[in-house]
Amino acid sequence: FYFRYHIRSSFAFLPRAENYPFDKQTIYLSYSLIDKRYGMLQTIKRQDVDVRFDSDGWNTLGFRSGLIRKKENFHPVLEKSYVLVSEDNRIGIALKRPSSFTVVKVLVPLAFLAALVVYGLYLPLEFIERNIALSTTAFLSAIALYFSTERPKPLSLTTIDLIFLLFYVFVGTASVAIFALGFFPEIYNDGLKITRWGLLVYSLGCLVYLVKRINSKKYSAKLVFNEKA
Repeated sequence: FYFRYHIRSSFAFLPRAENYPFDKQTIYLSYSLIDKRYGMLQTIKRQDVDVRFDSDGWNTLGFRSGLIRKKENFHPVLEKSYVLVSEDNRIGIALKRPSSFTVVKVLVPLAFLAALVVYGLYLPLEFIERNIALSTTAFLSAIALYFSTERPKPLSLTTIDLIFLLFYVFVGTASVAIFALGFFPEIYNDGLKITRWGLLVYSLGCLVYLVKRINSKKYSAKLVFNEKA
């Protein structure tokens, strides 16, 4: 027997950009038979997947292969309800975005600006004008850096947006503390000491939170997608 098949394909990309630029994505090939009366498809085994894949700069984490079954309930108005079960064979490739460029372009400048703010917190009261100038410069420089950074625009905050937001809180807290303590010379040095320790605890907490967010499976793309998303 000979059969002639009509092959139909489509491209869909459903990225998870919440962890940009430390995000992981999954691209996949999906193939299935529309009419099962004339044959069946075998799944491609993991060891048979072609691993020579050019990711154009992305780091390949691994390959996945499997059969996806979807069950859909239909309730027509003038007909009886019925259930339709469809099967898709999928081959997925898990990729990770290289973040070295982001570290050089964003994290290193932010670390330098944070060092300027910390340096100002050690200056005595007679250098308060210089202290305010340092914190203001760091804040304005971070704003300019944020708008010059390439980033996606999803409906939620990405990791890069969150990093800048946490940095603004860091600089804003230091600036408010310096300005407020300037009216109380007798407690200026003690107040800055408390501020330094508070910002240290805040920075460590932010670091732990960001690491957990980046490694969280919640924002990782999966081989099985919600078609309604």
